Amino acid sequence: MYGTRPLSGGGRRSFCGRMSHDWCLTKMLGKGANGEAWLAFKRDYISQEPDFSDKYVIKKVPMGNQPVLSKSDKLREIQLLAMIRHPYIVTYDDCWIEDGTLFVVMEFAGGGTMEKYCDKGTPVIPLQLLYDSFVQAMLAVAYLHERRIVHRDLKPANVFVLDDNSVKLGDLGEGWITHGDQKGSAQERWANDPAQKGQLVGTPYYLAPECWMGTSTDLDKADVWAMGVLLYELCTKSRPFVGRSVQHLAVNACKQDVPFPSGETAGTLKGYPDDALEEVVKLMLEKKPERRPTCREVLAYPCVANVLLMCC
Repeated sequence: MYGTRPLSGGGRRSFCGRMSHDWCLTKMLGKGANGEAWLAFKRDYISQEPDFSDKYVIKKVPMGNQPVLSKSDKLREIQLLAMIRHPYIVTYDDCWIEDGTLFVVMEFAGGGTMEKYCDKGTPVIPLQLLYDSFVQAMLAVAYLHERRIVHRDLKPANVFVLDDNSVKLGDLGEGWITHGDQKGSAQERWANDPAQKGQLVGTPYYLAPECWMGTSTDLDKADVWAMGVLLYELCTKSRPFVGRSVQHLAVNACKQDVPFPSGETAGTLKGYPDDALEEVVKLMLEKKPERRPTCREVLAYPCVANVLLMCC
């Protein structure tokens, strides 16, 4: 079994926060539209020397003189992280605002992201590792859904791999609390929210058909679609739907059948002779959300449930 972890979690849940002088930021790990991620170490209280025994990630998010709505949007990820504790979700540790910058401290996942499993030219990963990684990520998404939280940007780049090959779901910057409202309210809330109005939220390759068409009433099912794309990508090292433009991609995602490799040399899902795994992908990439399974229904599918027993 690759990378199983006990169902326990840690981390402080304080909003009072340390200050930047309590930390040593050594290396920028990444930079995006919303800020920078740095490898960080706590400083010893007495010597002020960095303690290299524990690694952390600090996200630096500029706040400045932005409108209140923009600031609120950036604080949403912290609010969500502070609500959750799960072995397969990146642990939130602390946060503070200093000199117009939001600092968010999280655990360090040092093995890269699931992208390394999906890159063309890299070896096919063992089937057991594929199942383990997928199940752990699905457990994290199911946990969020049970707490009425949707991720809305599920993709290999947002699933972090640890040194023991277990995985952690991260980047809840597009996360959303659904409040368990009835069918139809999700679309209404999304349309009326000033921070989201008129926007497609998420990464285009992983958007469900109903998101492209603006008819989404069950954001949980859109997350399931994105996880189906992720599973397809893990298996084939390619995406199920592509296009010459965003518009072409949208049409293909909404209209095109899921392309599966064929022929004796290709094998089921490129090297994984597992019909059950292909069936799971088909179920998760069902065009009609009402026919798409929930996370828990995916986890109950026999080939997945067998792995699940070893993850809990």
